[in-house]
Amino acid sequence: MKPSQKVSLDIPSSPTNSWDLIPEESAIKAFSRELLLQCKQTFDAETWSMSGHGVIIENRDYEEVEELLPSLAATAGMTLCFIERGDIVPQLRRWLPDTISEKPTLFFLEPGAWMGNYSAAQDHRKDYASESECTQEEAFEFREILAEHIENVLINYPVIIMTSVKDVASLDISLRRLGRFDRKIKLPILSTLAAAENFILLLGKNICDGTILNDLERMGTFIKDHFEDTRRRDLTIQALQRLAWRERRDVNFTDFLQCLIYGTSEQDAVPKNAIERRRAAIHEAGHALVAYINSAGERTPELCSVQTIDDSHGLVLPSAHHITKMLDPTVSDVVHNIRVSLAGRAAEQLVLGAMNISARGASGDLKSATSLAYSMFAMWGISPFMEDEGKVGVNLSVLTDDPVVRKPGEFDGMVREFLEKQYSVITNQIKANRHLLDGVVDALMTRHILVREDLEQIFMNSIRLAA
Repeated sequence: MKPSQKVSLDIPSSPTNSWDLIPEESAIKAFSRELLLQCKQTFDAETWSMSGHGVIIENRDYEEVEELLPSLAATAGMTLCFIERGDIVPQLRRWLPDTISEKPTLFFLEPGAWMGNYSAAQDHRKDYASESECTQEEAFEFREILAEHIENVLINYPVIIMTSVKDVASLDISLRRLGRFDRKIKLPILSTLAAAENFILLLGKNICDGTILNDLERMGTFIKDHFEDTRRRDLTIQALQRLAWRERRDVNFTDFLQCLIYGTSEQDAVPKNAIERRRAAIHEAGHALVAYINSAGERTPELCSVQTIDDSHGLVLPSAHHITKMLDPTVSDVVHNIRVSLAGRAAEQLVLGAMNISARGASGDLKSATSLAYSMFAMWGISPFMEDEGKVGVNLSVLTDDPVVRKPGEFDGMVREFLEKQYSVITNQIKANRHLLDGVVDALMTRHILVREDLEQIFMNSIRLAA
């Protein structure tokens, strides 16, 4: 096998446009420019060793690394050889000799059992069975051979062996030594704008309407918040492409949001009778209303739904602004989140009466509110009396690894008292704005889904009528 070939043709051979979205000052692009400079010069063992013959790319998503490999190799002026994990150990004698090359070559070893500490839980790309690749004994022997090869053979050739990890500990420590895999490069996290541009590039700009194209920051916020890996992203893109093809229309932002919250399964909503639907509408309207009034309109939810799919009777999707704020929240942001979580139960109580609220409907909301309140007091040292500047220093002692300092149970009373107080606050808010709540409930009785623009229009109309 020649170095210009792959063991398995499983990734594109031409550069991908997603490479263009990575900032020029990023570490990975600086690395590619460094390699290009090396390739243009006469081979010098010392300078190539400075670039490293064993390189780790650290990133939370393996597929994203694989998408960028052709562009990395092309911009560096190197030939790319991709070795699939199933071939790395069994086909060692077939591909390893080809790394002895006078031609600048980048060999990428797909992550797998050969690494030593790799597990199926880390891999979401395809069915994974480590035992089908190699035994532990075979992997151990391979690592010894590879380490010796990098240290004593590759130092004489313009060749780099590269792999990718989510956590550097996946690669056995015997390979993470000077002269072996001794260089680690982290891929940058795309900006919200770049994330949106990349998504639209893959989806197809020609099938996107203005609600997607005209607010890329908003779009990018949800992409970064919901897609931890390319698997879900690609499934969502495929679902939206199918929708555009099937219905012969452009896809819109609401289509995108529905894929986020309900997934990409094609399934029918479970029908509700009028009583069930009204109760769900009241609950979700409560969340939407408190999100709106508690933020002076800055955090109107992106979507409010009473569709029943799987175990969900409805939901409210927070605004892009709120998601961004919660990346580095203030105390006010956390309190806002807690109040919105409690608002569904409070709205049901006010409209239906205490004995007619859903017994289980708010369980997820209450868990979220409890978890946030507990974190505030037990982990972050927030005082339950923050509105009183003289008491901000109360409760600065937090949980540590030493249970002698404070015990988890000490915070239970503080959490309960705080949640009770916030429930009272939002109950009064909803009472004072009952006409806004009713406007959303009425709309949800005829429409399953309301988006941000719908909610803002309902609130504005209700305020105008009340005036």
